[in-house]
Amino acid sequence: MKRPAVSETDMLGPYRVLRTLGEGGMGTVYLAHDVTLERDVAIKVLRVSNGRVHAGLAKRFLREAKTVAKLTHPNVVTIFTIGTTGEGESARPYIVMQYIEGGSLADQLHRHGPLGWRDSVRVIMDALRGLGAAHAAKIIHRDVKPANLMRGPDGLVKLVDFGLARWAEGGEQDLTVAGAFVGSPSYASPEQIAANRTVDQRSDLYSLAATWYALLTRQPPFVAEDTQDVMRMHLLEVFPDVRALAPEVPEALVKVLRKASVKRVEDRYQSAAEMLADVEGLLQERSVERPVKRPLPAPRLVHAEKSVVALEGQLAEARSSHDVDAQLTALRSLYGLYAQLERRDEANRAFREAIKLHALRNDPRSGIRRAS
Repeated sequence: MKRPAVSETDMLGPYRVLRTLGEGGMGTVYLAHDVTLERDVAIKVLRVSNGRVHAGLAKRFLREAKTVAKLTHPNVVTIFTIGTTGEGESARPYIVMQYIEGGSLADQLHRHGPLGWRDSVRVIMDALRGLGAAHAAKIIHRDVKPANLMRGPDGLVKLVDFGLARWAEGGEQDLTVAGAFVGSPSYASPEQIAANRTVDQRSDLYSLAATWYALLTRQPPFVAEDTQDVMRMHLLEVFPDVRALAPEVPEALVKVLRKASVKRVEDRYQSAAEMLADVEGLLQERSVERPVKRPLPAPRLVHAEKSVVALEGQLAEARSSHDVDAQLTALRSLYGLYAQLERRDEANRAFREAIKLHALRNDPRSGIRRAS
């Protein structure tokens, strides 16, 4: 039987572990009591594999603590300290942070159902303030979703779990693999799914829009049995009308949601502050400008068409030489151009071929070796 990283009643320094709060992608979160300061805290302990800590995960885990420690904001969870349990190769780092008694918005959706639209607006306002602070510090969260928004008994919402965060415009080294998807597929932005290295603050705003949709309807905007279908819909399809499941939502809110979830980042809200201004206006009954879908300017259209021709030639060459990495690179670029040019069938084909090639490349039985 798999042994838990920490047993209940264990002591981690001055912290007595009380119970498990939840499992995350990188570790387990426990409720603990600080016997020195006599307060409850949350402790996130890195998971282990075969009794050992993965060095890359440990580095990213500690980076998360440093990331959040840089932020002092009422809408971002507070980090108190870091520590290590155990010794040698089995030593597990942990992060001690503020305990938020109310639980996550995902928990609240599960227990109580969708929020009323006014309540959802207050949640999104708090989330935008937290994201604004993170973005000002050049930190992109990359995993905004209901489970990463915590709401205390006072109603204040705090942003948590910066395990996938990266620094914008250089800064700290990103610890995720180049060209790899990171995030939660149900809430990921199109540029995340396309493994675009220029993911910026506007990606977090798209994910927040998907989160907002879930707060209002109790489900993300796109639902399918196959995760790849969900990802394809984020790439190609607009959000379904939220009023089909939440008819009381006002038109002004629908407009904000629509603008935040536009596929082209240039047509989306450009900052948390810009989106916050419109969200605040919803409670004050101010009008919100309807986003306008703008076609590509003629020079960019011509350039995109020429790029498609060149990339299709590169793809043909890569196929003939059986160069899987070159095929994947060409297919990813072609997908983005096809989507820009609204050539949906070709975009779908490129997406599905890339998914199959990626799976084949990662299958040790295929005999395909990654490029060094």
